[in-house]
Amino acid sequence: MGADIMRVDDWPELLDKFIRENDGKKYEHGRFDCVLFGAGIIKEMTGVNILDGESRGSRGIRYKDKKTALALLKRKGGLFKMTSVQMQDKGFVGINPRSSQRGDIVGFMTKAHGETIGVCVGADIVSPGEKELVYLPMTEAVMAWRIG
Repeated sequence: MGADIMRVDDWPELLDKFIRENDGKKYEHGRFDCVLFGAGIIKEMTGVNILDGESRGSRGIRYKDKKTALALLKRKGGLFKMTSVQMQDKGFVGINPRSSQRGDIVGFMTKAHGETIGVCVGADIVSPGEKELVYLPMTEAVMAWRIG
């Protein structure tokens, strides 16, 4: 599947629109968090739902609040491991974070949440913060996946 996944033609506009529409949203596990933000971007740019579990018969990624999110992460071995498995299952390739380009998904660490997911928008990472989207330098990225 990986080589077949392509970004839609107007992905730059869709990425920008997705970011604009989600700025100012309050962080809430299961409603608006880094996993759902990253998955939403992938779906906008490629049409692929990274959270479903059809490729290996898994149940996919499902949680509704902080308690169920933490339980899921514990079962899956942490956010980065869970994300890597889901990405690989869908055909998205892990890359060196220094090779990331606009629209690629990246992993980084925060004091508040530990392992966190965001999107590369050039020299920065965008990810949900407590009250609005936050921007961090791409030098903070420790993992990355090529999208399309």
